[in-house]
Amino acid sequence: MTDPIAMHRSVLLIGIAAAAVALAGCASQPVNDAPVLLPATSAYLAPEQVHRGGQEYGSGYERFPPIMTERIGYPTENQANAALRRSLWGTVPIRTLVTKEGVEAIALPVALPDALAHRVRLFACRPGALDGVTGRVRTHRGPVVVCASDLLAADGAVLARVPLNFYYWQDAWRLQDPRPGYKPVPWVENEPSPPKSSGWLPWQDRY
Repeated sequence: MTDPIAMHRSVLLIGIAAAAVALAGCASQPVNDAPVLLPATSAYLAPEQVHRGGQEYGSGYERFPPIMTERIGYPTENQANAALRRSLWGTVPIRTLVTKEGVEAIALPVALPDALAHRVRLFACRPGALDGVTGRVRTHRGPVVVCASDLLAADGAVLARVPLNFYYWQDAWRLQDPRPGYKPVPWVENEPSPPKSSGWLPWQDRY
C-alpha cells in the first residue's frame, strides 16, 4: 500500500525542483532595459525673471537654461532631453550630423567623436530660430527659441556645442532635426562692402 505522506513529499520535491529550473532559465536570459517612455505633453513654462545672477526653475524644480535673453517660454533641462529623444540628434553619430549635415558647431573637440548624443545640456537661449540659409537668427510669431547646447555622451563627456532650434508644437517641446544645415551664406566673405558716395549733398554720405 502506498504511503500518502511519502507521495505528498515526493510531489512537493518535484514541484520545488521544477520551480528552480524555471528560475534558472529566467536568470540565464539577458535582461533588456525598460523602454524610456516619453511624456505625451510638456508644459509651456516661462521664468519669473531673467537675470545672470541666479538660476531659474520651473514647476517641480525643473531647471531653465542659465542664460536667457527675454522673459518668454523656454524648454527646461528635462523637456530639452525629451525633445532630443524624439529627434534624430540622439540616433545619428555626431560626426555625421556635424560634418555631413552641414551643422556649424560652436565648439568641437580636437577629434570629433563618432558617438551618439545621450543627453543635451542647454547653456544660453534666445527667442527665434537659426536660419540654415542665412546663418542668422530670425524671429517667429510662435514659441521658437534657439539655444547653445552641449551634446553629452553616455559618460557625461561633451561631444560638441551646437546651436539647436526648439519649438513648442502639439503641447510639447520639440527639437528641429539637423536639416537644413546651419551654415553662412557663401557670398559673405566674397562680396565687398558698397562704396561710399557723396550723397545728395556734397558734405553728406549716403551710407
